[in-house]
Amino acid sequence: MDDLITDSRYSWTRLGLTLFVATVINAGMWVIIVIMRAIEAEYGGTRAMASLPYTLTMVGFALGNYVIGRAVDHFSITASLIVSATMTGVVRQT
Repeated sequence: MDDLITDSRYSWTRLGLTLFVATVINAGMWVIIVIMRAIEAEYGGTRAMASLPYTLTMVGFALGNYVIGRAVDHFSITASLIVSATMTGVVRQT
């Protein structure tokens, strides 16, 4: 039992930072639940009409994760992230 290997302080710090960043970034995906009634009232639509953009966004995330997962398996994480970041920058500029 003396040779039990535990994770380093660095790995726990990295895990905590990743959890914090994921929480902050992903909170935006759930804000729609809070403002759904306001969107319905503002645009005079139904719940289905107000939730369609969110549904399509989640479908886009699912398809995008599938594509990026395949790219990571085929090319490597570094190459996939470089291409993804570049494409994000190009799309944001247009």
